[in-house]
Amino acid sequence: MADEQQANSSTTFFEITNLASLEKYLSRGQVVEIEVKLGLFAGQYKSRVGTMSDKVLSMSVPAIAGKHIHIWEKTVCHLNYMRGDGMYTFITRVVKSEIYPKPLLSLSIPEKVEKIQRRRYVRVDVKIPVRMRLFKEDTSYEDQPEPFFDSTTVNISAGGLRLDSPKHKLELGEVYEFEFSLDNYKYQNILGEIVRAAEMKNPQGTLITYPDGSPVYNYGVNFIQIHRVQKEKIISYVFKCEREMIAKR
Repeated sequence: MADEQQANSSTTFFEITNLASLEKYLSRGQVVEIEVKLGLFAGQYKSRVGTMSDKVLSMSVPAIAGKHIHIWEKTVCHLNYMRGDGMYTFITRVVKSEIYPKPLLSLSIPEKVEKIQRRRYVRVDVKIPVRMRLFKEDTSYEDQPEPFFDSTTVNISAGGLRLDSPKHKLELGEVYEFEFSLDNYKYQNILGEIVRAAEMKNPQGTLITYPDGSPVYNYGVNFIQIHRVQKEKIISYVFKCEREMIAKR
């Protein structure tokens, strides 16, 4: 049932003294989650890093339902983001938030960056319907132009899922938004990157196809943006499935 074992996470801190030291751990164009934990603007907001200097990070002003969020100056934020080698986070403050003439959010350079090593999660085999759509990272959730289409999971973990695609092929590196229900809980606004793609074959090595002859593809997806509550619920679901299997032995 499980093909990956969950390991304890470890944390490493990197001191940031100037732009060059920050550029080792944060890149222009990086998709980030701006998390405000307290106060009027408490919530999680998606943004993207623009320019960086020795003192200030500039990025797009987050928007909800097409309206920009004007986060007040001096608001403390946690900036969370995923790179290929793990999850990173740091604490910063809003230096300036401008809507006109161009929406621009300026944040202070952090004193340190925290790297949380990527965990390996237990996966549970489960077939559930999934709605997904190609995600344009420069557009808000509400204004995404691509329509949702249906797919089916093969297995799932808190770190990602494997799925059988519809007839059209998905490309490595593409980011998709996912919606699904699991154990009576609805998951929304999850972003995942296509990291593996394979044509499905039967035990004899023959390609599995649809009636019209087009191949069936199987994809591996790594979640690159998922709320902590959603991740914890998936972990709880996986553990529950494991307990049920042990009880049946």
